[in-house]
Amino acid sequence: MRMRIRDKKRETRKRVKWKGDVEGGGATWKELQMRKEEYMEELEMRKEEEEEEEEEEEEEEEEEEEEEEEEEEEEEEEEEEEEEKVKGKEEVT
Repeated sequence: MRMRIRDKKRETRKRVKWKGDVEGGGATWKELQMRKEEYMEELEMRKEEEEEEEEEEEEEEEEEEEEEEEEEEEEEEEEEEEEEKVKGKEEVT
């Protein structure tokens, strides 16, 4: 009978220490809840920061694409103007 009680005490001690208190003595339920809440808040903050970074990157990519498209349009316009000049010279001669 004494063995069983001693074994039960050991199991509960191990379980409480396993729940997260490295310093020893075990953590209370309220402490564990507070840690959980703090951890969840940190996760939310990290997610928000990552989302903001992704949005910024997407905006930068869009700006770069727009700049490239504008450059391509300018090049096409210049080519068309050169062709018109060449056609104009051919018509004159």
